[in-house]
Amino acid sequence: NWNVHLEALTIYRGIPASGTGTNLLTGVPPDGPRRFFVIRESEAPQPLPLENFDAMPASLPAGWTTSDSGNGTAWQVGMPAGDNSPFTAASGQNSAATNIAGDYLDNTDAALISPEVTIPPGADALLSFRQFIDTDLAATDPDIGSVRILDAENDDTPIAGLEISGIEGNAAGWTDESLSLPASEVGGKQIRVEFRFTSNADGNVWGGFYIDDVSVTLP
Repeated sequence: NWNVHLEALTIYRGIPASGTGTNLLTGVPPDGPRRFFVIRESEAPQPLPLENFDAMPASLPAGWTTSDSGNGTAWQVGMPAGDNSPFTAASGQNSAATNIAGDYLDNTDAALISPEVTIPPGADALLSFRQFIDTDLAATDPDIGSVRILDAENDDTPIAGLEISGIEGNAAGWTDESLSLPASEVGGKQIRVEFRFTSNADGNVWGGFYIDDVSVTLP
């Protein structure tokens, strides 16, 4: 059996690669005539693995939650089927959307919220997702989508500055989107990702907000 050096364990375990091909370890006290070290290579863990909403039967993935204003518009998971929908998911066969089989309604306020995501201390992160948006493009008080980062350890309070607001469009197809999450704001925190859609009461409704292929990675 190999002896395990326990003193100052954080120094001798999880040592990051230098990037030069050589790592220098100093300050290890003697422990007999020989000491052995293990170098292990593995995939870096990702805070939120890719969610493509393709598990069958189609349903909200484990840990994801929704809320809505009760007006008949809600986030749903399935195959896009509305007249103003993208007709196919960004990948696979399912996506998440505001009314997967039809248009959103007036006075919508609907949110889709991810499970808690753990960001390591001192780590930058990147939120990536694909979206399809079809709205009224009104000059005032438009129907819009938004993306916010919530502090899960502080009653899901939105983290200032970490958002994409005013998302609107005219069914131009799926697009790749991202939001940088700096370590100064999210490092060492538990966060959630919120996709939100709101509409006015003018009766002008369209396909709405579709989301697919969501992930949070450590660049």
